[in-house]
Amino acid sequence: MKGGVVFDTRDNEPNPGRGLWAEVILIGAPKLTSSMDQGFLKLAITYRQYFTLVKDKLTFAYRLAFQSTIAGYAPTYVQQLMYYSRMVGAYNEGLGGAKTIRGIKRNRLVGDGWVLGNFELRWKFVKFHWIKQNWYLALSGFFDTGRVIKYIDVKDKVESANIVYPPGEKEADYFNFGNESFHNSAGGGLHIAMNQNFIIAIDYGMALNKQDGNSGLYVGLNFLF
Repeated sequence: MKGGVVFDTRDNEPNPGRGLWAEVILIGAPKLTSSMDQGFLKLAITYRQYFTLVKDKLTFAYRLAFQSTIAGYAPTYVQQLMYYSRMVGAYNEGLGGAKTIRGIKRNRLVGDGWVLGNFELRWKFVKFHWIKQNWYLALSGFFDTGRVIKYIDVKDKVESANIVYPPGEKEADYFNFGNESFHNSAGGGLHIAMNQNFIIAIDYGMALNKQDGNSGLYVGLNFLF
């Protein structure tokens, strides 16, 4: 079950030039509706804001998000799900991948609570009329970041499992306990828009730490947020 509140003052939904979108959501799975030993309750907060730097040309946009279990026990298979007031894609999974931290492997960061930030400059550099439709091309530059802030305890389980590692390798080659920090990526994109509301998006992001992956190329619809 999901419920919450949304506050929206954007001037344009596909690519806003000003305004904000804020939402606070509670997601609950009561024990009596499932076969789980106990249910869980998660809190998800998302804040997006948009600023026009040059009228109808250059926009700065950012998104801040927080999600955490606040009661009960959330099973492993729901920890990677991103909860919003409405679905905006075929899947909502992270952190990492096309919808959260571009360039970092999808589901690279999994925890009982996390924070996320996306910061993006958008420049409409060409406008034209073709096949009786209005078009524009836009370039974007972005910086994405996120980290786990509420951990799932696996250290004791790993150390008590008596894992036999391949010759010449050890636990530290696979696990880095207690060393969580922000995971960052940066990149750019090209957006092809028809009549303001149909947008083909091509984004390329690079992970800034090799433990998070190398890079990713993403082709889809619409700006990330």
